[in-house]
Amino acid sequence: MREKTLALLFIIGIAGIWFTFQMERHSTVWSSITTAHNTARNQRIWLDNSEDTKAQFEALISDINLETLPKRDEVNATIDSMVRKYGFTEFGISPPRTDVGIPLSFHSFTLDLKKASFEQVFDFTDEIKETLSYVGLREITIQAPRRTPHLLDAKINLKSIEYTP
Repeated sequence: MREKTLALLFIIGIAGIWFTFQMERHSTVWSSITTAHNTARNQRIWLDNSEDTKAQFEALISDINLETLPKRDEVNATIDSMVRKYGFTEFGISPPRTDVGIPLSFHSFTLDLKKASFEQVFDFTDEIKETLSYVGLREITIQAPRRTPHLLDAKINLKSIEYTP
């Protein structure tokens, strides 16, 4: 009787292990199927809305005077001259990163201003908004260093649009 009980427990154990592996396999397959269905649904939605999206894009781009959009180097030079105009002594301008597109390309600029007063940073960002058309302030990070808390370190991220036919 003992051998029969041990044999039955052994068979139940083997069946349990086999069942666990089968469930894991089916779970992985089910997850893959669900992901594929979600991807297909999202692509279907995107394709169904593509004509509306294109029409909205054309309507929005018709409002922009594409010929007045500044080139990447013009924006970079203008930012550099504005930084010098405001008298920032310690600053850095990283090379612009470009996301090339047709008919519009987007350029990202990062400025690091060190030891600047709050008024300087505030006036500088206001002038950027007023002077540079189609250049947007994406993010401003301000920190007060421990040694000179009255002077700030600012990191400014800008994004500009350029017409690239």
